Amino acid sequence: MKFEDVLREVGDYGKYQRNLIVIFLVPAASMLPWLSMNVLFMVSVPDHWCSVPELSAFNLTTEQQRSLISPPNEHCMRYNVSYTDIMDVENSTVFNASMTPCDQGWQYDETYWDETASTKLHWIM
Repeated sequence: MKFEDVLREVGDYGKYQRNLIVIFLVPAASMLPWLSMNVLFMVSVPDHWCSVPELSAFNLTTEQQRSLISPPNEHCMRYNVSYTDIMDVENSTVFNASMTPCDQGWQYDETYWDETASTKLHWIM
């Protein structure tokens, strides 16, 4: 007896094969895209700080801007001061200023990449 003879005797597609497809293949095929697309949402958030448009008028490096905008390791708050007055006085230290949340957007470190999903959609903490 050959294998083809056994298949002819058993049949090719029936209730058993349909149940296998419904029980195993359909759930696996519906979950696999979620697992593979998960990488898009688990992206790295680059270093970021508050955006202050009035500082763009001055010729400052990124590090100088960051030191004027907020204290070290503070990403969600900025000094509540007039940066134009600070630059006119040429005093780059801001010590006794109150803090305010970032209300004019964010700036991101573009050392390694220009844009990611987290920077494009502003998914930051």
